[in-house]
Amino acid sequence: MAAGIELYNDVLNQKGSPALYSDILANRPAFGFTGRLFISTDTNEIYRDTGTSWVLISGGGASVNIYNSNGSLTGTGIQ
Repeated sequence: MAAGIELYNDVLNQKGSPALYSDILANRPAFGFTGRLFISTDTNEIYRDTGTSWVLISGGGASVNIYNSNGSLTGTGIQ
């Protein structure tokens, strides 16, 4: 099975929809909901809830700033 499909299957919650949360790492909820993902907005890391712990699945990427042609900032994101 392709890695992306396997991860997708692991992320599905009981009703078949993805459970994704984001906040600063200090506000990450307690583990216990298998398959849930948490995106840390201050460290740019992604964690997966195994039901018994949070496991880091993606290290912090670089922040990206998006600018208009006039030089004004239009958004930021994680790469």
